[in-house]
Amino acid sequence: MPTILQRQVGIVEASTSEDRSSERAVQIFLGKGRGLTNIQIADELGISRNTVKEYVIKERDRLQIFSTIGVVESMISEGYIAPAQLTEGLDFARYSKLTDREREILDLMSQEDMWDMGNKEIAARFGITGQTVKNHMSSMLSKLGAKSRAQAIIYNLFMPDEYRARQQGEVESTQTERKITNRDLQVLTDR
Repeated sequence: MPTILQRQVGIVEASTSEDRSSERAVQIFLGKGRGLTNIQIADELGISRNTVKEYVIKERDRLQIFSTIGVVESMISEGYIAPAQLTEGLDFARYSKLTDREREILDLMSQEDMWDMGNKEIAARFGITGQTVKNHMSSMLSKLGAKSRAQAIIYNLFMPDEYRARQQGEVESTQTERKITNRDLQVLTDR
């Protein structure tokens, strides 16, 4: 039977760990938003991978949110995570390297009701195979310099409008240039 002192110490430790619990969960989901794996987060915070998993499950249950991005977004809206903490080091100019299909997939994944969508659902939406989606995802992550699907979604959600607008302008000017070829001009001027 524990002594009164041991019980008091236990109560103090329990309340301290409760206080640390929310802070630790924030650190874990900040890591997830930066694209880190559970092992990388565990190493960064000096805790075990199982502890990371426990915090993830506990926080998802507390918020009743299944997706990682949903929890991260909730922590942003509650003021625990600043978007700048998630986007530090991301190069938004890389967006211009994406193909049209990769942009479509990224935009689809970035919709709130699609955050936990798997490759099969994405494939069904576009009428392509799961392997094709996997190839697009791999290429997209590489081009963006993102470490995970979650970080790619963060990239898209917090991309400054100027990069998206610039890309849209480049696409429109390229399409205009493609519409009229030299041969087309020759035919038009010969008449």
